[in-house]
Amino acid sequence: WGRRGAVETVKGDSRQAKNVALEQVMMQHLEQREFTRALNLFRTLERDGRDTSFSEECYSAFIQSAIRVGKIDVVERMLRNMKRNGMSPSRKFWQTTLKMLSSRKHFSACLSVHSIFGSMIPPDKVALSCLINAALDVGQPERAAGMLEQYGRVDIEPKDHVLFFRTYQVLNDADAAEGVFRKLGQDASNLMLNLLLLTCANTKQPERALKILGDAHGFEEQRAAEKIVDVVSYNTVIKGFAQAVDAPQCFNCLHEMRDRGI
Repeated sequence: WGRRGAVETVKGDSRQAKNVALEQVMMQHLEQREFTRALNLFRTLERDGRDTSFSEECYSAFIQSAIRVGKIDVVERMLRNMKRNGMSPSRKFWQTTLKMLSSRKHFSACLSVHSIFGSMIPPDKVALSCLINAALDVGQPERAAGMLEQYGRVDIEPKDHVLFFRTYQVLNDADAAEGVFRKLGQDASNLMLNLLLLTCANTKQPERALKILGDAHGFEEQRAAEKIVDVVSYNTVIKGFAQAVDAPQCFNCLHEMRDRGI
């Protein structure tokens, strides 16, 4: 039995060495932009059940190459193989993969990644921002909102909170948007303010928008950085009053904007 076991071990080691060599061949094909040759070799090995030992580096190279040539079906296939083989990709893998998909506007593919791996994707600012933006761009704001809590727990800066305002604007959730705005205070940006004001206008709350505009001026006095309020801010509030057929408030906003030199 001991001799037979040793023989099997040698065979196993030989098979592993051969797989490593074949992986290197595929990597060389990919580096030389010979995507089809690499993929054909991979499919042959997959049919033989020899795709279980390939490294994350190999899968990452395949996925990046597939994204470059627009073969998103191959991306999803590789990801499913990784999961089936019990792999737990690194944080860097997710950052690179999701950034590439997002930058090329493959938003549905980003969400497929999330569907395949779900909670196995580590809480990471880059990965989550790609997923949230993808959900918003394909018209799934509720899905985006479901990721905001986890996004808020990672190490994000004040400027990163714009995703909250984008999501709440699509959902017409003025309460949630204002809550984030007041939490940020003087760290809120002009874009965040304007998204909040637009949310108020869309939900027919011009008086609320006007109060928030006044509070934003107060935040401006506490900071030496760029202004929070601009002409778009006033135009958005005026739009809200115009929709409410409140001409006097429209003119009041115009006069205030002029008096403030905006």
